[in-house]
Formats: sequence, C-alpha cells, structure tokens
Amino acid sequence: MSPDRISVIAFCLIVLAVSANASDEELAKKSQNPVADMISLPIKSKFNFGRGKEDASSFELELQPVVPVHLGDWNLINRFIIPVAYQEPAYEGLNYEFGLKNITYQAFLSPKEPGSIIWGLGPAIIMPTNTANSLDNDKWAAGPAVVALAIRGKWVSGLLAQHFWDFAGDDDAADVDLSSLQYFINYNTPDYYINTSPTVTYNWEADSDEAWTIPVGGGIGKVMRFGETPVDMRMSAYWNVEAPESAPDWFAEFQIKLLFPK
Repeated sequence: MSPDRISVIAFCLIVLAVSANASDEELAKKSQNPVADMISLPIKSKFNFGRGKEDASSFELELQPVVPVHLGDWNLINRFIIPVAYQEPAYEGLNYEFGLKNITYQAFLSPKEPGSIIWGLGPAIIMPTNTANSLDNDKWAAGPAVVALAIRGKWVSGLLAQHFWDFAGDDDAADVDLSSLQYFINYNTPDYYINTSPTVTYNWEADSDEAWTIPVGGGIGKVMRFGETPVDMRMSAYWNVEAPESAPDWFAEFQIKLLFPK
C-alpha cells in the first residue's frame, strides 16, 4: 500500500480518536436511521483509488442536508446529495477534472409512529448539474426509492433501494437505467459503533461484465460533541469485488454529520 493511502487512513483514525467525550448510543441509532425526524448535515469525503487503465485516483466531497417536514401523522424526509469531485484521468487522453457532479434529491414519506419496522417511500430525482461531461451524465433521471429498517437493542439494520430511468436531457448522453441497493448494519456500544453500508448497483444499459458494482467493507464511528452540537463521525473502507473498469479498485470514506436533535 502506497504512503499516500496509508496517510489517508491514519488521518481518519486519528481524527476519530481525539474526542474524550462519551458517545450517545441512542443518538447514534437515530443518526443511523435514514428517515429519522431530525435535521442533520452529513459532510462526506470519499477517496477513490485504482480507476481505469491509468490506475487513477479521485476525491469527492458530498454535502447531504436532511430536513424533515411534518404532515399530520407523517414526516416528509427531504435529502439532497450535492457532490463536488476532483479526478485524475483514468484513461490516456483524458484531462484532470474538478467541478460539480449531478445533484440528487430524495423525498421519503414515513409514518411518525411506525411499528417494529420503520419505513419510508417516495421519489428520487437526479439533476444534470455536472460542470464537465467526464464527471457525470447529462440526463435527468427519476424513479422510486424505498427504505426499511429495524432497531433491535444495539443493532440498527435495513435496506435502501432505488431505481432510476432517464426522462430528459442531452440526446447524445448515455441512457440511464440503474438499480441500487444499499444495505446497512450497525452495532452500537456506549463508546462507538461498527458499521457496514455499501451500495450495490446494477446498470441495465451496460454489458454484463460491466454492469455490477459490488463493494465489500465497513468501518467504525462515534458520536461526540463540539460545544453543544452533537457530531456523528465515521470512517470506513470498501473494496469493489465486482465493478466496471472505470470504477475504483477500493475507496475510503470519512463522514462528519452535524446533528440537530429536538
């Protein structure tokens, strides 16, 4: 493993360990619930390694503001995913790129008083906001999104499934017909939690040997406080056991989520 990759992992470990405050186990569980009735601001850094024939690297920074709206006996959970990327050329002849990628909006309608299974259902929309064609697709896409999870003792586990079809945009851009399934499993202790939450995708427009992206891995997280503000900090690493050639061999993530509980 190269020194720069070791330094990324070491930096994340140091940052995660610096807090002397005790974690809030119940707040961590709420943070792990995608349809929790809580305003939050996740800020996720993603370091990708081994992309394409040039074994290139890239960096992505995502802002993911979450704002619930109360509608009688229901909550409408609004989430935007706003990614900015810097990437090295993955193939000969391409250029270094920096800019905004496509923004995704998700809206989950979820009952205020769920039963043993917490769930949410709604639309998801991808907007072609990219500032360079090599960063993302130039088509609008939309489809259904559903999430279901259970909280049992120290465990929070569930699934978030989405499917996207394109419906407008540049006729010369590639068609969008994409399924994604994120499974998440969290084990919480009073001091930290262990997490795995990879997103598996299948591109129905790609050749069969380029269709699947299947990451495997996990990480560790902790809820701490900076002044009066609780912050959920998590680091993880994933290896793609199956992926298109243009996808990274592996990637590391570091997330800081500002929490605003009632």
